[in-house]
Amino acid sequence: MSDHAERKIDPPIPPEKEEWREIAERASNETDPNKLLRLIEELCSKLEEREANRKGPQPGNSDRRMTES
Repeated sequence: MSDHAERKIDPPIPPEKEEWREIAERASNETDPNKLLRLIEELCSKLEEREANRKGPQPGNSDRRMTES
């Protein structure tokens, strides 16, 4: 077998898994404070989801997201 046949190539990352990067890019260019806040909240949510998916379910974890009054 050649070296090429033995190498394992990681599959590409599905676009939905990298959605947080697109949100971060939009936030970095946003000048409206209200839109920026919404983008940051969305980014935090996506990153929390990503972290939870990487770690799996954790017993005793509570939802730490801020709620609006």
